Amino acid sequence: MRRCKTGELVFVKWIDSRMGPYGWEFFHDETATLPPLICETVGFVVTQNRDYVTLAMSVAEGCIMGRLTIPQEAIKQLTCVSCSALGSKRKRPRS
Repeated sequence: MRRCKTGELVFVKWIDSRMGPYGWEFFHDETATLPPLICETVGFVVTQNRDYVTLAMSVAEGCIMGRLTIPQEAIKQLTCVSCSALGSKRKRPRS
């Protein structure tokens, strides 16, 4: 799997599990087949190792918000989109 630097903006295509409707269903019904979801996510790399990638959805003034961890086994494509955004450590404006 391609390695991206911490703070880089990345595009990840990955597979997630899916849960069916609540309640009883017929076991042999064609609608009982439930394929996994193909997800597409864009975020900033917080952590990347051999087991998982953690992304932040937002970055501001050295802070992050909205983390998502994706297991490496679920990742089908990982593309580095831009240079690091977490490297900039600007001072916060005074109120």
